[in-house]
Amino acid sequence: MRRRLLSVLAVATGLSLAPGQAEAIVGGTDAPAGKYPSVAKVVIADAFSCTGTLIAPQWVVTAGHCSSITGGGGVATPVRFPPAAFAVTVDGIKTDGSDGEAVVVDGVEGPTEYLGVQGYDVTLLHLEAPAKATPTPIAGKGFEALWNPNTTPPGTTEIVGFGVTTSGGDTPETLQQAQVPFVTDAACEEVYGGPSIFSPLGGFEPETQICAGFEEGGVDSCQGDSGGPMYARDAAGVLFLVGATSYGQGCADPGIPGVYARVADVTLREEFFRPLAPEGIRDAPEPAPAPVQSA
Repeated sequence: MRRRLLSVLAVATGLSLAPGQAEAIVGGTDAPAGKYPSVAKVVIADAFSCTGTLIAPQWVVTAGHCSSITGGGGVATPVRFPPAAFAVTVDGIKTDGSDGEAVVVDGVEGPTEYLGVQGYDVTLLHLEAPAKATPTPIAGKGFEALWNPNTTPPGTTEIVGFGVTTSGGDTPETLQQAQVPFVTDAACEEVYGGPSIFSPLGGFEPETQICAGFEEGGVDSCQGDSGGPMYARDAAGVLFLVGATSYGQGCADPGIPGVYARVADVTLREEFFRPLAPEGIRDAPEPAPAPVQSA
């Protein structure tokens, strides 16, 4: 099993990573400057690297295992690194973060349910001051059609992240982007099984997880992309956050989709994100009431 945990920065610092870790986005292309201003580079304890998304001026979403002290070893617990351990830049495309806007983290929040299994794999980083970059909000009520994996045919999502692009390869200089189709819950559960503490990857849990990938493989998120955005666009091309990179078996292998935190569905959106960061969620406008006809 390969998990999308952390990054090659650990190698550079002489730290050992869990065995069998994988590379970053496979089959992607360089993202042009300014296309994804909300993408964040997240470095933890000067050793590990993840990706994230600015959803509001003072809130960045990343993966739960990126903030969990035990996450690098594949053990899900809500024991988190302190705010001072995080170095975050936004609105940059250079993998080293040198072109991004540096922001200071002063709070780390995560679901207490991130324990034992891999569901609820999200973290909110609170920023000391508002970022200047343009956020991408979480898709709220009324935008479910943007990400619903159980439609026929399924829609597509834009996945974005930092990291190396081939196993054992060099880190690219530029943020990577790719498009993949959503995968139905039933198909994903066939691959990963249901949620279980006895599963090496925790199984698939449809309340807080969503899958995406090509049946033939070839394009996928991977190590270093952890916490990175799963975007979707409305009919007008407006970008929304619908998921965050979580884990997978292998990277871009045929028949093995990637698993993402299901941030835009009710459980995470309403139980975790809205109470803490309501400004980071955009609901669809309520339809206008029908005119009253006179007798």
